[in-house]
Amino acid sequence: KKKKKKKKKKGKKPKGRKKKKGRTPKRVGPFLKTVTINTKVLPEKMSWKILKQKSRKTLCKSRKYDKWYSTIKENVKRCKLSPGVSYILQCLDKFNSGWAGGSITIQGVTYCGESFKFRAGHKLERVFRVKAS
Repeated sequence: KKKKKKKKKKGKKPKGRKKKKGRTPKRVGPFLKTVTINTKVLPEKMSWKILKQKSRKTLCKSRKYDKWYSTIKENVKRCKLSPGVSYILQCLDKFNSGWAGGSITIQGVTYCGESFKFRAGHKLERVFRVKAS
């Protein structure tokens, strides 16, 4: 028996995974591991969110704080914040009065401290970029 050879058609690409338009590439590590929260007065009113810069989708939220004058290392690996990517940090205060001296430090840069004191309002936003570790 003779085997028939299949002819290759010109102009067709081999079948494989097609890249879909509009899909976000998977985030790759090493991801940002921790942020440092410094509380002063009324930490119960402090909270924060990290958002994607373009879509403003929430990637991460803070937990509740209750210890005055404390330094808290918070694990943010769950957020999958990739190096080289910019994000929006939202510092939130449910009493509309700022963080009263509290702050958040991300990779050595402090946010929402001096610029988010009493009478500062409900929300302060800052853009930050995750550096490679």
